[in-house]
Formats: sequence, structure tokens, C-alpha cells
Amino acid sequence: ERERTAELISFFSVSPWKDALEKRTSCQRRLDKMSNRRQSYLDQERTIQHIQAVLESQKLICKVTSTCFNRCVPSPGAKLSYSQQTCMWQCSQRYIETQHFISKRSADMRSAGAGDGVGGPSFDLSGGSGSSDSFA
Repeated sequence: ERERTAELISFFSVSPWKDALEKRTSCQRRLDKMSNRRQSYLDQERTIQHIQAVLESQKLICKVTSTCFNRCVPSPGAKLSYSQQTCMWQCSQRYIETQHFISKRSADMRSAGAGDGVGGPSFDLSGGSGSSDSFA
């Protein structure tokens, strides 16, 4: 048994086998480095996507606040009246629900293949009032 092990060791210690083994190890190290870099890029991409999502939500909050404040508070005072608070709440709820509806509808249309503009159905998202600014 020991002799066989010694023979195998000496066989694989021969230059062509040793070189092949070293090359394989070197290749494996390079593959490991590339895999680590790829994972790092994926982590960076996830981080960027998260930051973009946070920025989009901040933009939505600013838009809702601005739109609803302009609509519900004609002349600012020291504090909001109950009716102004109620108006702000209802306006923001409608705005966010409308944004969610439009986003979901767009995704549904894309997944159904109708989002390419060729023969797909058209939808009236204005709520029938004729004004696209009537969410409050």
C-alpha cells in the first residue's frame, strides 16, 4: 500500500503532471477571483437598485406633498385646520392609489404583450372626468 502511494506521488511529481496540476490550480484561483468580482458587482448592483428605489419613493413623497398642499391649503396659517388635514389625507391616499394602479396596469399590459403598442387595448386612466389632475 505504501509502495503504491509512493508510486502515485512520484508519478504525479513528474514534470508534465506537476505542470498540469499547477496550471489547474492557477486557473482555479483566477476563476475564484472572477467569481468574487462578479459577486461584488452583483452586490453593488443590488445596492444601486435599493438606492434608486429609495430615491423614487422620496420623489413620490415630495410630489404628493406639493400637489396636495397646493390643492388643500389655499392660504397657510400657523397650523392646518381639521378640514385641511382631512383634505391632505384623502388627496395623498388617492394620489398614491392612482400611482399604484397605473404602475400595476402598465406591468400587466407588458406581461400580456400589449405594452408594445401594436394592437393592444387602450385604457382610459383619467377616471372619466376628462381631467388628468382630478385625484383630489
